[in-house]
Amino acid sequence: MLEKLRGWLIPTFLLTLALGAWWLFSPHQRWLRGEPMPLRPLVLDYTVPYDNYKEHAGFTWLLNNLKASNVWRLPGQWNAARDYRGYSPVDRAHPKRLNGVDFRSLDLVYIADTYGVYMHDVFHANDPRPQLAYSPLVFGGLSNDDAVHLTRFVASGGYVMGEFNTFADPTSPEVRAQMQRLFGVEWSGWVGRVFLDPHDPGDVPFWLPVLYARQHDGAELPRSPILALISQRGDVRVFKHEQLGKIAPRLVLTERGRNMLGDVDDGAPYYYWFGLMHAPDRNTVLARFDMPASDDLTRLLQEIRVDPKPPLLVVRARTAYFAADLADIDFELDGFASTFVADRNRLIASRVEGMTSYPAYWRFYVPAMKTLLRKSSAHLALN
Repeated sequence: MLEKLRGWLIPTFLLTLALGAWWLFSPHQRWLRGEPMPLRPLVLDYTVPYDNYKEHAGFTWLLNNLKASNVWRLPGQWNAARDYRGYSPVDRAHPKRLNGVDFRSLDLVYIADTYGVYMHDVFHANDPRPQLAYSPLVFGGLSNDDAVHLTRFVASGGYVMGEFNTFADPTSPEVRAQMQRLFGVEWSGWVGRVFLDPHDPGDVPFWLPVLYARQHDGAELPRSPILALISQRGDVRVFKHEQLGKIAPRLVLTERGRNMLGDVDDGAPYYYWFGLMHAPDRNTVLARFDMPASDDLTRLLQEIRVDPKPPLLVVRARTAYFAADLADIDFELDGFASTFVADRNRLIASRVEGMTSYPAYWRFYVPAMKTLLRKSSAHLALN
């Protein structure tokens, strides 16, 4: 009887020990035991027409995953619907700019988007699809006061990070010039985007086929995937390919970017809105867009004084600018409370095909931002 009992107890003990070790060293438990990141950010988003908060959702997830300090709550308690400043779809009458912010309580301001909210968005508040017809601006664009606050914040030792659209339309040229000096970039006046189906009225802005027809003797947009480049003046250039993957820009690191960012995958496709920038100091460029192969595209970039591989990520001592809309995601995010989830999704992203922000977010944005935020946090700890 005693021998039988020993034969049962030993496997049970070993199983219990194994389960306890798994629980103790599981990705979730490792995340719980991890040190919070002592970085106090403010998220700025003026483009929140609906209650999906999609323009800054990707950055909010990252703050929680890194356990960044929330000046109001415990680390890992960031909520995309609550913890940001800008336009609120639940209080449309009281949008908030940077006036009144106590910058002494902050280390970082992250500008997710300033394109704004338009009248058509308000009239269709229950339909979260992009409203693609022309409509008057309700709220948006950086103000002169915003730019002054951000410039003074950096001068006093703070960090400012931004992504497209931080200072393009509807921000005024005067304010844009201030922000370009702050980030060390110059906008060419051109933006771009990939369209899987150029005849999909639910995805393509109403003005794109109109302008294209006007400039191309009444011609229709191609029936295949396109990369459309559009200038502030309304010039439209279209580049097509039968395969979606062949027309999308790829996100690639420079040599300096590989040295500084390290653990970032080269070559993730990017499909959504981006700005064509010029960076006067090439040493600040950590990543570029690898544009589709096209002689016509190469000539256009030469005409507008943009490098054949336009700057994507420009980093200076206390600023960083992404020329792409990377925190704006088109998929549901997993739970953040794990040390493994980002690496797992990165592996999945290497196999994902089709028009989605998934590869660009997990393969490029998340690892790049983790490095930048950790370096900023470590620099603050030394000062």
